[in-house]
Amino acid sequence: MKTEKKSPLKIAMLGHKTVPAMDSSRGGIEVVVEELAPRLVEMGCEVTCYNRTGCDNGGLSEYKGVKLIPVPTFKRKGLAAMTSSLHATDKSFVEVKQQLNVA
Repeated sequence: MKTEKKSPLKIAMLGHKTVPAMDSSRGGIEVVVEELAPRLVEMGCEVTCYNRTGCDNGGLSEYKGVKLIPVPTFKRKGLAAMTSSLHATDKSFVEVKQQLNVA
């Protein structure tokens, strides 16, 4: 009996400031994402974190097996989380479309 190899579960994490946080921008959600994302990678998942621009992560493109992608952010109170999340959602959809070869 032939067993098909399953592709890894792909997870996009967005809404946080940056992972890993190298400055004082580290809040509760950043702690959760910074701890959870590498553990999901260890379990065989493919994890991408969409980080806000303007938050210091040491210029990393990968952290403990987690792919890090910067997304544009409007640095205005009340807009930063929303705009970075919208840009991250857009980037993740584009990535999925490319992988599926959807026009």
